[in-house]
Amino acid sequence: MSKSNLYKTAVVVIAILLSFSSLNAKPKKKCKDLNLPIREIMDKYYADGQFYFGASSMQKYWNKPDKLATQFYKEFSYNTPENSFKISTVFNADGTGTDRYKSEEYQYFIEQARKHKQVIRAHGPISPQTNNWSKEDKRTPEELEALLTRFMTLLSIDLEKNKDVVKWMDVVNESFTGSNQTGIGYNKQETEDIIPYRTYDWFGPRKGVKKWENPWSAMGFDTVQINGQTLDIPKHIVKSFRIATDLAPGVKLIWNDHGKVINPKLYDKLKLSVQYLRSQGMRVDGIGWQAHVDMGWEKDPENIQNLENLIDWCYQNKLEFHITELDVTISQTPDAEKLVNTRAEQAATFAAMTEVVLKKVGKGAAGLNVWTMYDHNSATGTQFSGLFDKYGIPTPAYFKVKELLIKYGKMRK
Repeated sequence: MSKSNLYKTAVVVIAILLSFSSLNAKPKKKCKDLNLPIREIMDKYYADGQFYFGASSMQKYWNKPDKLATQFYKEFSYNTPENSFKISTVFNADGTGTDRYKSEEYQYFIEQARKHKQVIRAHGPISPQTNNWSKEDKRTPEELEALLTRFMTLLSIDLEKNKDVVKWMDVVNESFTGSNQTGIGYNKQETEDIIPYRTYDWFGPRKGVKKWENPWSAMGFDTVQINGQTLDIPKHIVKSFRIATDLAPGVKLIWNDHGKVINPKLYDKLKLSVQYLRSQGMRVDGIGWQAHVDMGWEKDPENIQNLENLIDWCYQNKLEFHITELDVTISQTPDAEKLVNTRAEQAATFAAMTEVVLKKVGKGAAGLNVWTMYDHNSATGTQFSGLFDKYGIPTPAYFKVKELLIKYGKMRK
């Protein structure tokens, strides 16, 4: 038997065993609901709009819809297109007027969402995910501001026109470094990457156009006072939220950020920034955490406590909370012999994170988005694991998530 067929056989066996286990352990009514797709469970138990569960759709669905796309629309009523709203997709040149604003791809996903009765979170933030033109070291603050203004203006207008489908937009993303990095400095004072950006520092430019970087910080900072503290907040963040507040009044505005864990120093700075933006009349409706976490994340009690604290703070401040890009990473794709244990551990991590959020539902609105619905691999061999394997076969995590959705949904009835 080939490795591919062995892998498929092992996954099918795991899924069947887990299904029988769930069926035998649960009451009859609950067993029937476990056979429903996730979106039907959501319709049945979470129709009040206090909680949304979805996944990210892939760009390839636009070019070549396949069986995984069909499965995606069957399973999820909440859709976050992976890259279609980003500046790197709509402006692959400069975006300052010499090239056309290409909205066809995200318009396709809006229409598909309308057709399949989904809601969308538009993941098109001002962020490190930008085009090479804006990452060139010679770009001036004025050039960057012109590009940001054009992009955020056109995007906000389009999203407002489609607010029947587009419920949220990520306004900024990965504004902090998230891990220790080096760069050329916020105002590009160096030619080599020798200036440190700490985990909780604002992310800044780096040399060239090939590295992960946030060129927008070169627009500079505003030094402000908020809650008795001095804050240097990047001008690109203020500008982005100002435009979105003015031009997309019917869409909820999210600040999305990252980290394999909730870093208190990073998120304390984010909280202070959100409070400043709101004090200046700008609208911030929610905070998102990407949650690309390692398998076993839940085994450290501090991780769970920090997540609970962030959710509580959001609700105390009338903010939605979203896990925006959940997946569980492992360093290498396991072979078939290790697959059973690996899948069980992944399911435990998915379940723990889902349960933390579900316990809070009702205290404030929340969302959980899986990135993407199925397994995929990076060039370095890291596997980002979802609720389905790469063939579309449900993983144990899929069944654990459904069990929890039903359990906490019943408690709310």
